[in-house]
Amino acid sequence: MSVPPDSGPTATPPGSGSPQGPTLATADSGPPSQADLATIEAIAALLVVAGVTVTALGAQLVKLLATKVSAAAIRLTLKAMTSVKITPPPRSPTSATDYNTEAEPLYRAAFILNSARRVERATKAGRSQAEIIAAERRHYLLHLQAAAKRQAAAAATDRAARRYGRKIGWYAVLDRITSPECRAAHGTNFDLDKRPSIGYPGSVHPHCRCKPGKPWPNGKSTDVATRRYTRRAI
Repeated sequence: MSVPPDSGPTATPPGSGSPQGPTLATADSGPPSQADLATIEAIAALLVVAGVTVTALGAQLVKLLATKVSAAAIRLTLKAMTSVKITPPPRSPTSATDYNTEAEPLYRAAFILNSARRVERATKAGRSQAEIIAAERRHYLLHLQAAAKRQAAAAATDRAARRYGRKIGWYAVLDRITSPECRAAHGTNFDLDKRPSIGYPGSVHPHCRCKPGKPWPNGKSTDVATRRYTRRAI
């Protein structure tokens, strides 16, 4: 698999070079480097192990990230994350939702790596543990909001597919605040079996207003139209 950005909907993941891979860039860290891709995938593999405890996960992360961030930074990252209580969403059998569910561990892995690095920088800058955890809680809540937005966008895509078939049109709101990538995607089509590299409509960025709908007659491929805005698919 390949990797996603950690806190915004524009993140990057599965199958190196795969056209279906999400884009893992974040506002504060940008797309993951080539050197980080294998690390993020390894973290994601740890996250999907059933029944793994936080203590066991922490020990494995310390070993895995020994050359990248300190053990103390990893422990503070996990402490911040486990202080937020979340309820897993129900799994849907539809394909866009299934793909999004499979990709989420990669987004979470990217978050852990970037969080540990932020913690390490903050520690070196002399910030207190309480300050660091409070900051990482805020980052983690944004990460969870982005995950919810990706989930909602996938569900909307599945609803459109049930109504219009597996070829789906991209509809953006065109006004002065429309982002360049959403403007480029408007009027294009994508297939349900091939996730657009910029994400599903509604998940391109935190304020995305795009929606999936009826396919456009003679519409271009979404990936072709938005190629210049796509970070490396993971």
